[in-house]
Amino acid sequence: MLLLHLRHLLIVAWAGIATPCLADIVVGQSAPLTGLAADAGNDLAQGTRAYFAFLNANGGINGQSVKHIVKDDQYQPGATDINTSILVDQENALALVSYFGTANVAGLLQQNVLGKAGIPLVGVYSGANSLRETGSPQLFHTRASYVEEVDKIVTVLKSLGADELGALYQDDAFGSAGLDAAKKSLQKQGLKLGITASFEKNTENVEQAAKALAAANPPAILLIALTRPAATFIKQFRQMGGKSQLFCLSTVSHEELVRLNGAANVAGLGVSQVYPGLDASHMKLIKEYREVMKKYAPNARLSYASLEGFINAKVLTEGIKRAGKNPTRETVQKALDGLRDFDLGNFKIDFADRQHRGSRFVDLTMMNQQGALSR
Repeated sequence: MLLLHLRHLLIVAWAGIATPCLADIVVGQSAPLTGLAADAGNDLAQGTRAYFAFLNANGGINGQSVKHIVKDDQYQPGATDINTSILVDQENALALVSYFGTANVAGLLQQNVLGKAGIPLVGVYSGANSLRETGSPQLFHTRASYVEEVDKIVTVLKSLGADELGALYQDDAFGSAGLDAAKKSLQKQGLKLGITASFEKNTENVEQAAKALAAANPPAILLIALTRPAATFIKQFRQMGGKSQLFCLSTVSHEELVRLNGAANVAGLGVSQVYPGLDASHMKLIKEYREVMKKYAPNARLSYASLEGFINAKVLTEGIKRAGKNPTRETVQKALDGLRDFDLGNFKIDFADRQHRGSRFVDLTMMNQQGALSR
């Protein structure tokens, strides 16, 4: 009996060696799931999560499933630091994805968190040049920069005969990045930056800014803000008699603006976009996105933020696939670095640029009387 028992143990041991159990691939994300930026933060997380759910249902990556861990940072840089440390050191994340905020990621770069861990981060909900100019080998951008967004807006302004642009900006790294982009774009086109007014981050305290900008009433105003403060500003600015043409960066959700202010009150608003339109169902990427969201996130709304999360997850997945059956942070980073003209479905990502500027796509949309976007 003892010999039979020993033989059984040996068979079990050999079976374990011959067919090892593959561990999950852990992918970490820090985003604002609560607080002022929660609308975009949750959409970003849902789009990311939906793609990984679809992936796991279809065999995972090289036979391994993806464990997507999302932590709430409430748009606070300090919380992003803590979350990232936990994801890197305790959860042993292979890679990071779909982070949110200029200052949030700038803090990680300043402390060299990504470099010390040797961990790649794909996708940041920010177009700040300051995040690109560092040339961090671990950071991979899938959206165009604010400079490219403002270039598009200023080109339209110039064609309409306007010679001046005012600005509302959030008083932090994000606002500074947007304002700097505006200055550079206006200078290139021979236009001037007019009156500017700021408001405190993580607040909707824009009344003083609305009063100052309404009094000046420049031909056009650029809103360098997230959705909620932008919505409050638009309402107050119009109530105070402001007549300026208003433009928003891609950090604003047009769906939320309609929900908060009503379609009629945001009609005519210009909004720059850094991804293809959600209604472009002729594009393979958008068709896949809509199908995946319908099946794996049926209660989530379709939005540019969830599309961004979906794209980030898709790009990271390609990097992990190319890293082979035993991916490491280093091999995933190297694989991502080698992505050239990677076609996600009529939308390409290319990290040939040293600053990993994967896309320069910008589209300018206008909100109509029904609250929909027109081009």
